[in-house]
Amino acid sequence: MRKARVKHPRMRPGDRGILCHVLGPRQSTAPQTDHAEASVPCLTSTDVTRFLLALALTLAVAVPAHGVDVGVDDTADEYLISGSTVLDGSSPDAAAALACPDCHWRVVVICDSGSLDDRRGCDALPTVCDTRRAELWRAVAPAQPPLGDPAWEYRGVICLRDAPVAVSVVATAIPELVRQAVPPLAAGSLPANTSLTQLPTSFFSGQPAAHVLPSLRVSGARVTLHLHPTWRWDFGHGVPIVTESPGRRARISAVQHRFPRRGIYRIRVDTTWHATYDINDTTGFVVSDPITQSAHFDLRIREARRFLLHPRSTT
Repeated sequence: MRKARVKHPRMRPGDRGILCHVLGPRQSTAPQTDHAEASVPCLTSTDVTRFLLALALTLAVAVPAHGVDVGVDDTADEYLISGSTVLDGSSPDAAAALACPDCHWRVVVICDSGSLDDRRGCDALPTVCDTRRAELWRAVAPAQPPLGDPAWEYRGVICLRDAPVAVSVVATAIPELVRQAVPPLAAGSLPANTSLTQLPTSFFSGQPAAHVLPSLRVSGARVTLHLHPTWRWDFGHGVPIVTESPGRRARISAVQHRFPRRGIYRIRVDTTWHATYDINDTTGFVVSDPITQSAHFDLRIREARRFLLHPRSTT
C-alpha cells in the first residue's frame, strides 16, 4: 500500500510580506545590495517554526502545577497556601490559620516599589511594619477557590517578616532531621567492667539531658528542633528504672545501682527522644513518632570483703 503524500503549499510572493509584518525583519550580516527586498531580509519558514516551538515551551513552563500546598509568584510576591498555615505573628489570624485545615490563604506583598506605593497609598496605611507589608485574604472551602471568587475574604494588612508556609510541607521533612540530630548513645559505668557488691556503681549514657539545634531552613521556613530524652535502665535484675538524667562518668551520679551478689550482669540502656519544633518562632509542633536508641554491655560484680583493722598499740 502506498503512503499518501502530503503536499505543503508553497509560499506565494505576498506571504513573505505577511511574515515580515507579523514577526518583523531579521538582522542580516550579509552585504547590502541595491535590491529593496535584500536590504530588509525577513524570517524564513525555519525561523517561524523555531519561534513557535519556543513560544509553546514558554507557555508550558508558565502553567502552574496543581495539588501543591504552597504556590509562589516570585514576580508579584504573592503566596497561595492551603491547609494549616504558619502566618506571621503580627496577624490576628495566626492562631486560626494553624487550626484550620480547610482554610486557604492568599498573601500579597505591597509597598515594595514606588509605583505600587502611589497606587495603594502605603503612607496612609494604619499598619506600621519594620519589614514588608502584605494584604491577607482567606477562603474557607474544601478546595482552593479561583482568584476573584467571592469566597475570598479580605482580612487586612499584616507585617511579613517570613514567608507563610504550610505546616504539612515542613512536617514531612522533620522526622528525618530528628533521626540525624539525636546524639549517639555511648553508655558505660564507673568503675568500668568490674565493680563490687553493696557499693554504688555509677552509670552514664554519654548524652546530654536536652538537645536544641540551631535554626535551619526547611522549605523556606525557619525551623528549630527541641529534643527531650528519657532513659530506661535495666541492671540485669530487679525492676528497670526510668530517669530524665543521662547520668555522668563520676563517682557520684544521678544514676547509681548497688548489686546484691556477685556475677556477670547484662546492663541495658534505652534512650527515647521526643521532639518538638518551632516554625518561624511559632511553637507547639510535636513529632508524633519518638526515636529510640539501645545499647548494652556486661558488668562483672565481685564480692566485697570486709577487713577488721586492729588499732596499733601505743605502748
